[in-house]
Amino acid sequence: MRKYLLLFVALFMLAAAIPGAARAEVNDTSVINSGDNAFVSSSATETTNINVQNTNTAFVNQEVNATANTGHNSADGNISLGGTAATINTGAAVVDASLSTVANSNTTAISLPSGLATSNTTDIVNTGDNATVHTNTTSQTNIGVYNDNFAQVNQSCGGGGSMLPVTGLFQVNGSHHSGCNANTGHNTADDNIGGASIQTGNATVLADFDTKVNKNQTYIGGYTGGAFGLVNNASILNTGDNASIFAHATRLTNLNVFNNNFASIWQNVNAKANTGWNFADDNIGGASIRTGNAVVGADLDVLANSNKTVIGGHGVFPLSLNLLDIVNTGDWLETHANTTTHTNVNALNSNTLFDWQRLWARDNSGWNFAHDNIGGASVHSGLSFTGASLNSVSNQNVTLLGGLLDLLFLGWLS
Repeated sequence: MRKYLLLFVALFMLAAAIPGAARAEVNDTSVINSGDNAFVSSSATETTNINVQNTNTAFVNQEVNATANTGHNSADGNISLGGTAATINTGAAVVDASLSTVANSNTTAISLPSGLATSNTTDIVNTGDNATVHTNTTSQTNIGVYNDNFAQVNQSCGGGGSMLPVTGLFQVNGSHHSGCNANTGHNTADDNIGGASIQTGNATVLADFDTKVNKNQTYIGGYTGGAFGLVNNASILNTGDNASIFAHATRLTNLNVFNNNFASIWQNVNAKANTGWNFADDNIGGASIRTGNAVVGADLDVLANSNKTVIGGHGVFPLSLNLLDIVNTGDWLETHANTTTHTNVNALNSNTLFDWQRLWARDNSGWNFAHDNIGGASVHSGLSFTGASLNSVSNQNVTLLGGLLDLLFLGWLS
């Protein structure tokens, strides 16, 4: 009767000691020994290996060569018996180039098991003289995330440069007078009898370049059920003279995140907007020249080599735990309990960027001529304007370790 009572008490203590959480590896041992000696050896081992490798290579060449022209008109040598002898009205000339590149983006999310990863449970009732118990629990997790990105991007409106393969360097070539051109000028109205009129439209060149390359986002989290990676649990009732208990719990965690980014980016705008270079000479009856606006607008943006690493969640660095419940009514008790936790975290970010952003802009509404006219002459030039925005945001590394809520992670990786 006493033996069954002791068994009941031992099982009750065992149930109270184990948290109610899921475990990946469970080793349960129950021993009832009514003899003189009991030797129990129990071990539980869990090994998790996760390896993620992303290798990306991108060669991107985007080039626009465009000419919009409503000019180069002539109305010469005309005779009007009433009114204006020559009239030139040009429409607008617009070049609008929008180039966008998004390349080499890696997102990795690793969720480790929730709760207690490994549990070793030993329950012994011994009514003899000696009891020797060895319990050993080992859990090892190895996680490696490796992102290797290589990007060469050439975005050009009007040429003026070229990419040298692999090296990431660039050489300048081509003529500065070729490119993205918008023209409503270069008009002539000469030698007319009855007067001459030239009115040009607007000439506009717009270039919008956007490059986003080499973006790595890594999240490693889990163990949402508790803070302990493994538990060694022993409940022993010994009514003999001797009890020797040896309990070992070892937790090894190796986390490696390596990001290697190389980016070579060439953004070149060679633009010309012209409403000028108009001629109204040697007219009888007067001459009038009115030009439109000449505008060049360039917006060049680069976002390259961005790394975000979160190693956390709810207790991603679990501990090891030894739980020993011993009742000994004999003369001698020896207990050895050892708990070891090793955590190695490496986050290495290597970024290399070669970035060239160049704008060669010429906007002109002048160089208009009204010479040697009989009856007067008037020249009205429009607005000549260049607007440029060149932005480069590169080589950003953000690393957060431990104790972060998953909700924070989900909102942060964007």
